Amino acid sequence: MKFMLLIYNDPALLDSMPAGEFDSDMRNCLAHADELRDDGRLLDSQMLEAPATAKSVRVRNGKMTTTDGPFAEAKEVLGGFNLIEADSMDEAVRMAMEFPWVKTGCVEIRPVRDITTVRRRVNAPLRASVLIALLAASIVASPLTSQQPADWANLQRYRQANSEVPPASADSRRVVFMGNSITEGWARFFPDMFPGKPYIGRGISGQTTPQMLVRFRQDVIALKPAVVLILAGTNDIAGNTGPSTLEMIEDNLMSMTEIAKQNNIRVVLASVLPVFDYPWRTGLEPAPKIVALNAWMKSYASRVGAVYLDFHSAMADDRQGMRSEFTRDGVHPTEAGYRVMAPIAERAIAEALRRP
Repeated sequence: MKFMLLIYNDPALLDSMPAGEFDSDMRNCLAHADELRDDGRLLDSQMLEAPATAKSVRVRNGKMTTTDGPFAEAKEVLGGFNLIEADSMDEAVRMAMEFPWVKTGCVEIRPVRDITTVRRRVNAPLRASVLIALLAASIVASPLTSQQPADWANLQRYRQANSEVPPASADSRRVVFMGNSITEGWARFFPDMFPGKPYIGRGISGQTTPQMLVRFRQDVIALKPAVVLILAGTNDIAGNTGPSTLEMIEDNLMSMTEIAKQNNIRVVLASVLPVFDYPWRTGLEPAPKIVALNAWMKSYASRVGAVYLDFHSAMADDRQGMRSEFTRDGVHPTEAGYRVMAPIAERAIAEALRRP
């Protein structure tokens, strides 16, 4: 399904941002857009000039009038759009939340209506030039859009990147970070937060543990890391790929751990980050489930010789949600949140590397 993300910004909030923050957010936005485009989920995007440059046209009773500025006075004004491919409105909401402009305005999400269906309904002729354009667009889009339902685990996401990873040396301290959008968003900060370290991000937005298990050999084992850091489970609790019990999540985490250990890869099991409520699927009361899953994870890691990495304690508030200074949406860390996570992860990785 195609969705249009209409991005509205409050100029007053944009103007009040500290020096350099807008450019930082824009860099992060463009990096995220590039990842979505590479993944076949961002089909088009454009940014609009300031509202003051607009001109509005109206025709009433056969008379045309034009006015300078946007068509209506509003606190938040349209600043741009992203045309995306998503499996559902829930997934489109998750994708919208990952853009930084949700904090300076609003992202409106609308399903895109198939214009060819409208043509048929109103008996509008389909000119040859239009038909050719539609056919060309479908040919271009088909490698991206048709692959998504079939490639449930999104194996194509890192296939090319994996082929470009050089062979690991005998004394390699390579670490692969396996996860969802939290890991995917973190990877762009790796050069700054882990300078010189051979750390590889293999996160995919929205993924659950069964999807990660399917791609675990391709995206982790084949890269021959010394350590794998697994940060997973929150999307299972959110029900992204259907209802999941804690036991189902635990089974998948155990399977990934066992596969890694069989291939002489040390395992770091990272706690699920605190969440009080999922904005795209409210009312699930995830906080106590996350606490219970983390308690099991800590016990399991101790039993099998894995390292348990506790992000939750450093980031939780008194409701067992994520502290507001570390997140914009209550689920995904900001750069400030990742800067808290980085040294904790480094200590866990160092501990894992010390183990035989």
